Amino acid sequence: MNSENWIEQWGTDWVLEGCANCNGVFVLPPEKVSQRCPFCGQAALAQMDPTDDRPSYTPPTEPVAPLRGGSQDIWADRFDGSIDDLPALRARIAASAMTAVEVRVPIEEARRAASLTTENLDSWSAYHRGLWHMYRFNAHDNMIAAGMFARALEADRNFARAHAGLSFTHFQNAFVGYTKDADFERGQARAHAERGMELDPLDPFANLTMGRAAMLSGDLADAAAWFDRSVELSPNYAFAIYNRGLVKAIVGDGRDSEADAVRAISLSPIDPLHYAMLATRSLSHIVRGDYAAASAWGERAARAPNAHVQIRIIAALAHELAGNHPAAEAWAAAARRTKPGNGQAGFLSAFPFSDTGTRTVVQRALKRLGI
Repeated sequence: MNSENWIEQWGTDWVLEGCANCNGVFVLPPEKVSQRCPFCGQAALAQMDPTDDRPSYTPPTEPVAPLRGGSQDIWADRFDGSIDDLPALRARIAASAMTAVEVRVPIEEARRAASLTTENLDSWSAYHRGLWHMYRFNAHDNMIAAGMFARALEADRNFARAHAGLSFTHFQNAFVGYTKDADFERGQARAHAERGMELDPLDPFANLTMGRAAMLSGDLADAAAWFDRSVELSPNYAFAIYNRGLVKAIVGDGRDSEADAVRAISLSPIDPLHYAMLATRSLSHIVRGDYAAASAWGERAARAPNAHVQIRIIAALAHELAGNHPAAEAWAAAARRTKPGNGQAGFLSAFPFSDTGTRTVVQRALKRLGI
């Protein structure tokens, strides 16, 4: 087999390997699908640069098969490396393919579902429309998301991810403070996460919502264990990796927290929770006392799409600690406009810093800001 042929074959296998790590994706043997990814419809293409003896793997830039009835181009990328780089190249290709499916397919599915009336939604379409609203992180969209996940369960009561989605909407209600009955929201977040786990214990999202439910209960060790399990099930799952990093920041492990945040961002740079990954990186610097870096990342987080009130408070906190008082006051004012009455108690309930010194520093800074 010449170099072009084996790179083509291996490249195809690596793309399929990445897709196979996506929950809900069924990958057939390559010979059954004419060297195409069975879910995203992409064919693998290997090329040799005539000016270089290093093989490079290049997926096509145009879709070669429809995506669930659509024609959206899901993924295209280029990878270069020497023969000695093959193990690292394999990991990069698989991770890139997986991220494309995890992030872009739900976006495409939500777009397709938006053209359907609610009564015509099947469980899959209702679930993805729910995800689209859930990631917008505001009370109105979160309520719509809960309704969509409930609709998905009406169509299929054993749909594990719909229970995980409902769990996340209840988590969001408690974490951001959309409702007054936090105890009820915590209970529902756990109940739906547990039901999702009963239905599919190998689902990374269900495991992640168990971790989120544990966070609401203040059991950070349990939360970390669930996030670790989610990552074990799906090693490139940026959502779980950043959540693990968030817990590490809260318990004071800033260095490892930043490493997780950086990895999550690199895996999913256009993630709908990009703002949260940036905020986690800001917190990782706050707990280490590096307030200049914290303020830079906090500013980026607060300006990212879908940033909610807690993210604006993180930006205000980081700027205040760095001595950037005008910026701190501006973000504190923005947080008050977003959700009046969201005070220090709510923030520290969401981010219960374990280190007494860090907690005291945070409390004093928030008090100066009138939070």
